[in-house]
Amino acid sequence: MLVLGIAVFGILVILATWASNANTPPEAFPIETDIIVKEGMTLSAIADLFEDEHVVRSSLMLYTALFRVSDEPVVRAGSYRFPEALTTHQVAEALTLGTYQSPLLRVTFPEGFVVADMRAYYPEAYAPIPEPLPKDEEGFLFPDTYYVTLDTTEGELVSIMRTTFAEKIAPYKEAIGASDFTMEDIIILASIIEREAKDMASKKRVSGILHNRLDINMALQVDATLDYLLDKTSAELTIEDLERDSPFNTYTRRGLPPTPIANPGLESIEAALYPEETPYMYYLTADDGTFYYAETFEQHKQNKARYLR
Repeated sequence: MLVLGIAVFGILVILATWASNANTPPEAFPIETDIIVKEGMTLSAIADLFEDEHVVRSSLMLYTALFRVSDEPVVRAGSYRFPEALTTHQVAEALTLGTYQSPLLRVTFPEGFVVADMRAYYPEAYAPIPEPLPKDEEGFLFPDTYYVTLDTTEGELVSIMRTTFAEKIAPYKEAIGASDFTMEDIIILASIIEREAKDMASKKRVSGILHNRLDINMALQVDATLDYLLDKTSAELTIEDLERDSPFNTYTRRGLPPTPIANPGLESIEAALYPEETPYMYYLTADDGTFYYAETFEQHKQNKARYLR
């Protein structure tokens, strides 16, 4: 019994030492830094987040502390910014009471958005300090829903979107490296597919057609690149527009345009990387959104006569 008692006492000492250490703030505690708790996050996910961000030393300690503060702890979504380093118990109290919390703004960028239109998607309350819109980032800002604070700058938002793009594209890097295309080529092609097609089936088939054209060095002949250049819809393009000398005119220039023309989603990136094998060389979209495909130019002309008004 004596040995057992000593063993139990030893374990209690170890646990007490661990708890005391885990309760102290990490050396890299992020003072005056936004830690964002998104809607729908579980308590365990929040605890993991705060450990990853060095707010606490142990997610287990924080999770336990939350239940010490309240029998049914609720952590409100929002951005938490701490002016000083806090213990884990103080962090638990701050989370359950909403202390140090500022509201979050939801910003959703749809697949295929262009950098020039980014501000159109900002909520009215979000008014970042004006900064030059980074058009050179076109194609590499991942379309998604983001949560920002009132004082998140546009540059910071762009950085978050670029990081998200890197995370989303990571699983495809090996396949891209094994392809005949560079990463930028795939994103350029995906951006065209995003603007030209509408669902996965049409995206993969349109991708196959564009690959077929690239394989024989045929001009891509897609309106979307001119739409991007001239800020017009396909219906507004004129004969003069189609003859304009520009690297973005895929009627007069062969190969891909010099940059992406939109920010594509994962479906379009997958379609660019894994095109459908198809005998078709042409496609068009009727007014009702239906796609029609053709193997020869003569068949394509017949489709135009039948389905375009």
